[in-house]
Amino acid sequence: MYPVPRVELCLALFITLLATTSVLAQTAATGVTLPELTVEGGDTSSGPGVRQTTAGPVQGYRALTSVSATKTGTPIQETPQSVQVITRDLIEDQQSLTVSETLRNVSGVTGPNPVAFNQFYTLVRGFPAETYVDGLSTFFQPGARDLLNNVERIEVLKGPTGILYAGGSAPIGGIINLVSKLPVFATFTEIGVTAGSRGFVSPYFDINRPLTEDGTVLFRMTGQFQRDVPSIDLVETRSLALNPTVTFTNNAGTSLTLQGFYSRRTQPDYTGLPAVGTVDTSAFSIRRSLFPSSTTVPDTSSEFYGVTARLDHAFNDVWSTFTTVRFSRSILSQPDQFVIGNRPDVPPSSFFVSNAIVRGNISEISVNPNLKAAFDLGPTRNVLLMSADFDRVKDREFVSNFDLIGPVDFRAPVFPDFVEPTSRALTPSNAYINAGLSLQLQTTLWERIHLLAGVRGAYVELDGLDRLTGTRQELQQIKPLPKAGAIVDVYKDAVSNVVSLFADYSEGIRVVPYLSTSTPKPETSQQVEGGVKIALASGLSGTLAAFELTRQNVATGDPNNPFLQVQVGEQRSRGAEVDLVWQPTPNWQVLGSYAHIDATVTKDNNFAVGSRLMAVPADSGRLWANYKFLEGSLRGVSLGAGLYAAGRQAITLDNSYFTPAFVTLDAKASYTVDGWTYSLVGKNLADALYFEPYLFLDGRVRPSNRRSIYATASVRF
Repeated sequence: MYPVPRVELCLALFITLLATTSVLAQTAATGVTLPELTVEGGDTSSGPGVRQTTAGPVQGYRALTSVSATKTGTPIQETPQSVQVITRDLIEDQQSLTVSETLRNVSGVTGPNPVAFNQFYTLVRGFPAETYVDGLSTFFQPGARDLLNNVERIEVLKGPTGILYAGGSAPIGGIINLVSKLPVFATFTEIGVTAGSRGFVSPYFDINRPLTEDGTVLFRMTGQFQRDVPSIDLVETRSLALNPTVTFTNNAGTSLTLQGFYSRRTQPDYTGLPAVGTVDTSAFSIRRSLFPSSTTVPDTSSEFYGVTARLDHAFNDVWSTFTTVRFSRSILSQPDQFVIGNRPDVPPSSFFVSNAIVRGNISEISVNPNLKAAFDLGPTRNVLLMSADFDRVKDREFVSNFDLIGPVDFRAPVFPDFVEPTSRALTPSNAYINAGLSLQLQTTLWERIHLLAGVRGAYVELDGLDRLTGTRQELQQIKPLPKAGAIVDVYKDAVSNVVSLFADYSEGIRVVPYLSTSTPKPETSQQVEGGVKIALASGLSGTLAAFELTRQNVATGDPNNPFLQVQVGEQRSRGAEVDLVWQPTPNWQVLGSYAHIDATVTKDNNFAVGSRLMAVPADSGRLWANYKFLEGSLRGVSLGAGLYAAGRQAITLDNSYFTPAFVTLDAKASYTVDGWTYSLVGKNLADALYFEPYLFLDGRVRPSNRRSIYATASVRF
């Protein structure tokens, strides 16, 4: 029986009390706003003719608010933190194929490689950030994590977010929150298919129905299948996602939304190419598209399913509550054959390879009740948020020993057949708990000064057991996590020109899995940030920020066991970022972003101080422009083009090898008429040939996708 500490019991009682109060409370007159089909707004003062919204769907590239940053729907212009929102319009204008691809629009963000099963996190400002779905953790991002059909918007919070977010392994670098499509009071069906280079195909659907005439029961279901063949021999990724959702509401203050989800992903696991022979070709060259494993290796598969429930209730004009609960389970089977190191074991070009297999069964339960009060006090507007959270992950795995075989000459490789190892290196059975109580107060003075202060009493726990050796890992720690920030409107006029200065401080904490020590420490982080936010009547808006982010007790690869990690040292990331959107007319949308990041080792026993962190370019940026014809004979035509550039990146933490800088060019054309949309998009049109860091073991590389063309046809009725 797993022990229940007193802290957990108190939290569970508080959560139960708050959730029960929400259900039993008398229905109030103040309604809970349901998602609208049509975009809210219409005030052209915030940009000539560009309608905007404060929740849900967004027209254009600028969202007025974030549901993630404060959990209170605060305008981004009044939030003292760097927050970016990738809207559905931007996703569709660029014809993005994966979540990872869309994240290139945000400065300082590198998404997981789409072909990687082993990379579970996004890098934000050089440090790991966790991916959440609708505000709750998805531990290790299982299943078809990259599909976009069910995504309404993607919200990126930069820096530690420990005051409001825990769960999974908890965020210390930031949050990527995928906001799902929800049922709306309308009837429509959308069906489409995308097909393109190397046999890519992706059919999808989106069906929305009110199930009652008065809109008290709403239903929506999305589904997508995707077959992707990257520029790598033998690799074919097959992903499937189904997302049914139903909302019950009395249209007078209470709503309950139930979201089911099922996803599955299978592919031959790609483990990356060594640095020697790819970025270092002084001795020999490896074929870029080589799959570095035998064709007899079985496919890797990951399955993910569960249910989310959210209950909203407004007591009156001041008090309201919302509670979210999720249960999920994921199953992983990952057979591999891979190269052990980046340098030849037998010069000049032969490497030993290893057979291994990992199997995992992970379950997660998350509960997050919130109580909110919005009130005026003298000259101030105030929003008080009281939250509790509890997240428990149970992870049971089998990790085989490495069966070393070879060597294989990579100039003309012939890989030995895969034989599944039967001996065990590790059989971990772990339980991770993140829980806490939070208090957050937002105050606005004289409509120009916006203050935020909060604290969370965070509790983290690890109870780990290796069933093979009987070795235990135990950790229990309570830590207060503060957050404070201010934003001042230094210029504000009657036509909605606003220029604001902001600054904030925040902290984070997380449990680090798979450590080769019986006395693990939680990883901690702190961030100081400041900058400028603008929102001009000309349609220009955005954020300029400078930051310093530090993390301690950093986990790095165990030199004695590549499946494990050791905790050593400290890392620091400093830099500056710009994220801008310009919408001068309803026809034009322009996005630009740039980041300069100096992310280095500051203390370590294994790596030199000053070493650059892996997969973090010093400079990177994105530019995209789109023009839509709204009148005349070309009405319905939309044209867009953009580029992405990144500087060289460290492949390994010892900085022995770097990938070179690169630039890619994309363009698209689409036409919409009578509910039908046809589009054609080209990605990497200049056919740039480059390698990217691939975070497998101590670091590998993967080749870029070659020039690719995709066509989409869809109908909405």
